[in-house]
Amino acid sequence: MRFFEVVVLIADAYWLLNFFLNKHTRKEFAASFASGGILVLIIQLWREGFRWQMSFGYLLMIGFIFFSIQYILGKNRPQKRSKNKLQITYAVFAVVLLLLSALLSAYLFPIFNLPEQIGPYTVGSTSITLIDSSNFQNTEADLNFPKKLTIKIFYPSDINPYDNETGYQNYLSVFSGNISVPGIPNFLFGYLKYVKTHIIKDAGISKIKKNFPVIFFTPGISAHGFHKIYLIRNLVCQGYCVIAPDEMNSNNQAKMKTLNNNEMVQQKVYETEFILNQLSKINNEPGNKFYKKLDLNNSAAIGYSSGGAATIKALSEDKRFKAGIDLDGIIIPDKGNINLTQPLMFVFTNNTFIGKSNSPAKLQKEFENFYQRLQGDSYKLILLGASKYSFTDLPLYSPIFSSEIGTDRAHRIINDYVLSFFNKYLKDIGSNLLNAPSPDYYEIQFNKKSNRQEQFFRQSPNK
Repeated sequence: MRFFEVVVLIADAYWLLNFFLNKHTRKEFAASFASGGILVLIIQLWREGFRWQMSFGYLLMIGFIFFSIQYILGKNRPQKRSKNKLQITYAVFAVVLLLLSALLSAYLFPIFNLPEQIGPYTVGSTSITLIDSSNFQNTEADLNFPKKLTIKIFYPSDINPYDNETGYQNYLSVFSGNISVPGIPNFLFGYLKYVKTHIIKDAGISKIKKNFPVIFFTPGISAHGFHKIYLIRNLVCQGYCVIAPDEMNSNNQAKMKTLNNNEMVQQKVYETEFILNQLSKINNEPGNKFYKKLDLNNSAAIGYSSGGAATIKALSEDKRFKAGIDLDGIIIPDKGNINLTQPLMFVFTNNTFIGKSNSPAKLQKEFENFYQRLQGDSYKLILLGASKYSFTDLPLYSPIFSSEIGTDRAHRIINDYVLSFFNKYLKDIGSNLLNAPSPDYYEIQFNKKSNRQEQFFRQSPNK
């Protein structure tokens, strides 16, 4: 909770204590509370902004201010106050509202802090709108006018992240009416605009290095790509450019909703390849911010859920991608048509196959057959105790999305393995994490297949 929110709730509690403990109400107290309460409310709303979680606290404060003014004006004159049942009921109800407001603000929907940025770079971001007149959606039913696709580019910068940082809401589809949290109204997440990202909009790109490897991020069907800020920031701080489609600001969103899973995956593949082609042009335009700064010869892809399946198909169809990671992805049977030689990492939970199919055993068998056919270095990690939300920022929004492993722990493990993988295959930096199980991460079941030799390890819970 923020400072002045705490002050509001303390003031509410103080008024309640006065009601219970004092037999007399003094005009001096009423006047002090009315003026102080008005001042605190104004300062809190001005400096920190309105949060719906504080609504009960606001209502109590307004009610107490109103009562105090009424008393000062003589409309509630009696000095002695006998506490009848109705008054006590009101007081108990007020206590419940006060506790509920504190619970909502501090625990259920907190203004959270993102993990500290670790790395030599800060994070800049910019938006670019790409137009394709060749109908990159590639279906017969497409409309015959140029398609618009907006992308976000997150890139290394040298600017102090506290100079002009962007609020978290700028990276959320929730404010465009599309957040993937079934059964929860969008407005409940409005408070996220107060969360600081330490990302600088339109900052200058870092001059420390000549150029930076590029990672293409593909979200799931309904999960917006920017619900992975914890992951994107970590990669950028370590010297990567991360590209993600901003589907809510692209004019193909309605079309996407009409596609089945296979069509959706193929559409995402087309988009990824289209973005790569356009970035090749941007990278060679003198005067452009990104002129010669994108190392597209060292490009990789990462995807979540159906975006993971799209990553696999993109690597199969476009060998410009040197490596890929599938986070809890839906595996679509490929009928033996996918031929992958690039390194690939899968990060699943112990419930991945159960949650993706009515026949999880059949789906898992199909995956194992596919995994055995992979020709490049391959990794299969099972993150025990995690859920599908563990790969996203959602557990930061509220503990109702958290899992047994814990949010900070899950994000740390995912960040470390993802970074180690890309460092090895894009920067040629080795890591012991990719050789065998790490004693630091006992939650990981580790499987590695290299040069047709497979190694399987299962960590023992050894906290």
